This record gives sequence, structure tokens and C-alpha cells, in this order.
Amino acid sequence: MDMSEFGLRGPRSSVFYTYDTGKGTPFPPGTRGFFYWKSFRGFHPMSGELRFRITPDARRESFTQGRDLLGPDDFPWRIPALTILSVWPPLMEQLKGEGYLSEFDIRPFKRELKRFDWGFPPKMGDPVMTFGPAGITLAPFVFNFATLLPSQAWYIHGPQRKVYRVLLRILLHQDVPHAIFPKAVFNLIRRPRLLPNGLLRNRWVLRCLKILEPLQYHPWHRIEAACMKTGISRNEVSELAITEGDLVRARGKPVCFDHVVKQHWQRPGDPI
Repeated sequence: MDMSEFGLRGPRSSVFYTYDTGKGTPFPPGTRGFFYWKSFRGFHPMSGELRFRITPDARRESFTQGRDLLGPDDFPWRIPALTILSVWPPLMEQLKGEGYLSEFDIRPFKRELKRFDWGFPPKMGDPVMTFGPAGITLAPFVFNFATLLPSQAWYIHGPQRKVYRVLLRILLHQDVPHAIFPKAVFNLIRRPRLLPNGLLRNRWVLRCLKILEPLQYHPWHRIEAACMKTGISRNEVSELAITEGDLVRARGKPVCFDHVVKQHWQRPGDPI
């Protein structure tokens, strides 16, 4: 399959190389090969993802001679199963038909996604993480500060087969941003804490893995004009500090997104 010309068109969405510009970015020249399914031992089957293997020719035997297509974050390009379920139902049916997933695997997540039908279902380009006995899958992603995309990430809590949304815009964008990195690679880190009432609080923080473009600052007059427009005091502007290898901070403290799981906590290692 040659993806370098038109990508892949679908009924609800189309497959492109990246989505952080607000519209699909074409695949690099020479993107020819095969889609394949990648699963992770020790994690729920819905933690799997579709990847693309660049091969020298169209023969099946050439698969072992190929290499994974890399995204702009230098990690393998992928489409998570949760996103496929949300925007590409025919492809999900094909994965079921080929034995990679079963209706038993998928059914709980169909129910879960109905909770997000009112405007924020998983979209192409959203990072997805999964919790399982082996830990938590790492989902590095490129955040574009010019377009504020992706706006959300997703977390599959395996033991309860629940789906939770992490609002990246809250973590990476204030009402009046002080500075912008046009693009940088991040990954989410989960810090669970059992509350006195027996509920679990997931606190999400961000680590910057790589800065792809130089740091840019908003001119002071634009910050002041934005403050006047939004009614925010200049002293309330959270100045993001982003350096490679460190947590994203504002006023010296890591920025975070908290979510309380409305069920009693199950110990790590409990069956999925």
C-alpha cells in the first residue's frame, strides 16, 4: 500500500501522518508497505495499535526486511484501538474478523464511549494509555502550541475496563500563555493516590521529552491586551516552564490534572 500520496480515506475520518496542525499532514514520500497489528503482553487487548511497516516491495516475505514508520516524535507511528473503535468501525470489524480482537474485548468500551458522544470522543491523533499488571503503556505525543492539539488524551483502566479523559489543554495552555513552544514531545505520568474515602485519585503530570522547535515568547503588549480582554490580572498569568527531560511547571510547581475514579481501588496486579 502506498500511503505517500493520499493517505487512507474512511467514512468518519481519514488516516494521515499527523493531525497536530488541525488538518491532516500527508505521509512522507516513500511510505509504502503494510499495516500490521501490534499488541502488548500483560495489557488489555484494547491497548493494541495499528502500525505501518515500510518494506522494500509488496511481497509478504519483505515484511521482516522492513522497518516501522516513525512519527515526528521518533516513536513508531500508530493508531490506538480506542481511536479505531471511535472513528473507524469498519476497520474494527476487520480486526475482529482476523482474530486480533473479540466482541468480548470491545463491548465494554463501546458502552464507555457512549459517555463521550456529546462532543469529545477519541479522535485521530489523541494519545491513549492503558493500565495493566505490567504497568502503564507509554504514549509519547507531539503537542502543537499553535493549534493547541491534541486537546485530550485517553486512559484505559484495565481492571474496571473504564475509559477516562485527560484534558491536555488544561495542562499545557493557560488563558493567557506566557510562552509558546511551537511543537514539543511529551508523555503523561500517572501518580495514583488512595483517598481516605477509599476512592482513587489519578494525578496526571507531563514530562517534556524533546523540544522540536525553538522557544517563542508572546510580546508583552499581546499578553497585556489578552489580560484586558479576558479580565485576568497580569499577576494571575501562569508562566509555563518547559525544559527537555523535566516536568512541565508553572510558578515552580508541576502542572497537573486530577481525576477521582468513582470506584474503589483495585491493587496493581489484580486481573484485568
